[in-house]
Amino acid sequence: MFALTILGILVALAVPGFMGLVEEFQVDGKQRNFISGLKYAQSEAVKRNSNVTMCVASTTSNDTCDTTSANDWDQGWYIFDDANADQVINTPATEILRSQNAVNNVTFVTTADVNAISFNGNGAILPGAPIMFTFCHTDSDNADCSSTDEYRSMFTSLPSGQLVIVPN
Repeated sequence: MFALTILGILVALAVPGFMGLVEEFQVDGKQRNFISGLKYAQSEAVKRNSNVTMCVASTTSNDTCDTTSANDWDQGWYIFDDANADQVINTPATEILRSQNAVNNVTFVTTADVNAISFNGNGAILPGAPIMFTFCHTDSDNADCSSTDEYRSMFTSLPSGQLVIVPN
C-alpha cells in the first residue's frame, strides 16, 4: 500500500512535465512540416522556373486560398503553380501541387498579416520582405503566441528564400 502511495505521488509530479514535453514535440513537428512545405514550394519554383505559391486554405470552399484571414496558417494550406503571380488558385487551370489539412493544437503567427508566400523561378520570396513565423501550443492563455512562459519555436524567411531557425 505504501509503495502504491509513493508511485501515485511520483506519477502526479511527472505528468505535468510530460505534458510540456508532448506540447514541445507537437510544436516542433508542426513547424518542421510547415518548413518542409515552404522548401517544397521553393524547389518546385526553381524546377519549373515559374512562380509557386503557398497560401492559407479557405475553410469555406475547397481548393481556394483564404484572402481574408491572414495569420490563420493553422487552418491548412495549398501549394500551387502560380504562373501569373496573382496568389490565387484559378480553378481548374491552376495545378495544386500539395495541400495540408488544418493543424490542431498549434498556432502559427507571422510578423505581418501574410496569407500567401510566393517563390519566383530563382527561389527568392516575392515581394522580398522577410517574414518571421512563430509557432506555439494552442491554449486559451496563449492564442497569439505572445507568452514567453510557453514553449514556442520561431524561424524567419529571408528575401533570398533562405529559412533560418531563430533561437528562443
